[in-house]
Amino acid sequence: MRSDLGAAGFPLDPEWYWRIAESASSLNAEAAARDFITPLARIAAGRFAITAVAIDDDIRGLRLRVDDLLVEIRLARDTSDRVAINRLVADLNAAFAALKLGRSFAIVAPRRFELRGVLLTDSELAELLGDPVVVIPSARPSWRH
Repeated sequence: MRSDLGAAGFPLDPEWYWRIAESASSLNAEAAARDFITPLARIAAGRFAITAVAIDDDIRGLRLRVDDLLVEIRLARDTSDRVAINRLVADLNAAFAALKLGRSFAIVAPRRFELRGVLLTDSELAELLGDPVVVIPSARPSWRH
């Protein structure tokens, strides 16, 4: 599986690598929808549907539908992009688990300075947790907040 990650999912703008590594605080609802949710919806097509993505300034986040489940994602405030994206991924994966989709979303670095958003089976993610290729969600204690 690990060798396949370089072609899996969708590439993230290289700037996200540096924003995460350097603890920038730039993630907002528009960027989350554009750079993470919309491309994830494309790769999820055929397995499940992510639709009705709407930016909600009242909650500083997004509202979307995963199959029949309405999901509200509140972006973390006053924190680094690394923490905010980790929470975004955790909220998505909680929705996937509630629907028993057997899938998880992860941000991986298959090559140095490259990030990809991938949709893995739960067992694939479990095998990779602890491997430094998985950036988010991380099994490292310092990333859990």
